[in-house]
Amino acid sequence: MKKKLLIPILLVLFTINSNAQIRVTHEIGGSIGPALINGDWGSNSTMGELFGFGGVELNFIHGMQFVRSRMSIKNNLGVTYVGLSQGKDEWTVNNPIGDDPLAGDKMKAMSGSSLIVSLGSQMEYNFMDFGIYYPRNSWTPYVGLGFNVLYYMPTVETSYGDGDITNPANVHPIYLDGDGNINGITNQSGVNFSLKGAVGAKFKVSRFMSVYGELVVQRTFSDNIDGLAPTASQNVDYINGFNLGIRYSLY
Repeated sequence: MKKKLLIPILLVLFTINSNAQIRVTHEIGGSIGPALINGDWGSNSTMGELFGFGGVELNFIHGMQFVRSRMSIKNNLGVTYVGLSQGKDEWTVNNPIGDDPLAGDKMKAMSGSSLIVSLGSQMEYNFMDFGIYYPRNSWTPYVGLGFNVLYYMPTVETSYGDGDITNPANVHPIYLDGDGNINGITNQSGVNFSLKGAVGAKFKVSRFMSVYGELVVQRTFSDNIDGLAPTASQNVDYINGFNLGIRYSLY
């Protein structure tokens, strides 16, 4: 009889212990910082293309820190705005593509922006036990991996000619197909996905509050995030950001 009772007792104790091990504490907070898009604006040989063009990113976050674990999950709702331009480098002035002698002026006259709303999540690994009961450290570096669903709204404009970006006479030949129609410029909104990697550090400033800094790189699965997709490029767009934020623990 005692042996029969021992098995369910052990199962109950194991269940209680497992539940204790997977307890989580919840956090809310937000972050803000500069954002960049690496895409089809500017010359491939310029620093502007390498480091992207500047904007700002705002995120609202909900975090789940697993008790007595170095793993945590951070959910985010973000808004990113990035201004874009072709620049005034040698590539746009000398116009190595096309026979139009005014193509360089048409390229320089282009400008744009992209507004991106993102919703996603990332798993984070803390390199030290951080701030949850015992043991606790006042800071820890971490790495993260996750995904975002993106709703992007690009805008491409020109100040050349009559200012109509849909007029083939106002755009560089790289954005025209073989029949002279525009191909590679879009002002259409859309939905896409991104994979993201993050590197950051968290600092405890009080029992319930911590601050963090984080570098995030997102690889999208679209070449239309920035509004340009010339057939000569066929590159996917990257969204990069550096965020400074605050987390407030609810435990």
